[in-house]
Amino acid sequence: MATFENTNKTLHIADATREIAEIQKIINDYKQGRGIDREKVAEIIKRLNSKDVTIALFNSKLNPSWTLIADATDEQIIGNLNLTLLYLSGKMTVEGICDIVKGDKNHTNT
Repeated sequence: MATFENTNKTLHIADATREIAEIQKIINDYKQGRGIDREKVAEIIKRLNSKDVTIALFNSKLNPSWTLIADATDEQIIGNLNLTLLYLSGKMTVEGICDIVKGDKNHTNT
């Protein structure tokens, strides 16, 4: 039987996967010589800033390399997206490992 916790985790994974896919598409489009959709980048960053305090910090004026998207070079935007992608991927990996370890402990206790 599905629990609220399992459903919540599934939705969280699906959401993070969607965010990662959107960021990868922008990066890949840039690598293939297509322009950067700055409005889409701003939308992604705004959405992620509201979801994760760490992402919000490296997208804030507290970050010495912070700049407005409108004033940023393409390379700065791609650098930010690569950092965001690395962070999200790492976070998903750590959460997955924690779930596996937690699951193993629960399994041995039953």
